This record gives sequence, C-alpha cells and structure tokens, in this order.
Amino acid sequence: MKEGQQKTFFDVQKKIADPIARAARGYRGAFNLIARDDPDTIVVISLWEDEAALSSSYQEIFGAATSDLEKNLAEPPEVKNFWVQSGEFIIQPRAR
Repeated sequence: MKEGQQKTFFDVQKKIADPIARAARGYRGAFNLIARDDPDTIVVISLWEDEAALSSSYQEIFGAATSDLEKNLAEPPEVKNFWVQSGEFIIQPRAR
C-alpha cells in the first residue's frame, strides 16, 4: 500500500468491490487484516463456497475495482488461493 492510502483503499473496496462480491453466487464473506507493525501492509481474505464460485465471480468483482484499488498500492498485489482446513469463530457479546 502506498503510504497513507489505507483509508482511500478501504473506501474504494466498500463502495465498489464489496457490493459486487455480496451479490455474487457463493460469496461467504471477507476479512481485512492490517499488519500491526506496518499499517500500509494489508491482507484481504475472501471466503467462497467453492472454487467454481470464486472463478466465476473473480473477473467481475476484481475487474470492476482493480484499477481504482491499484492506484493505492505500492506494488502489484500478490494473489494466492488457499482452502480452509478448519476454523472456529467465537463471538463475544458486547458489554452494555
């Protein structure tokens, strides 16, 4: 990420990429991770029902937002595909 462009990146993601992803078949959600020691390093993890859902939606989602998102990047993004071996989420109730 270019220095100081984090807010702009997330604004573009929220306005362009997120609505397209939410409407896509098989989209299950996403996480944005920000490095504690470097706020200009971000990892975006998107979750998909299966490989076919990711493949069929990839160009639509990322094609629509890529040029706007990449303006904020210091270098081209590294894209990797993983499968989830296991996972657990514990959601704590908010204190009132």
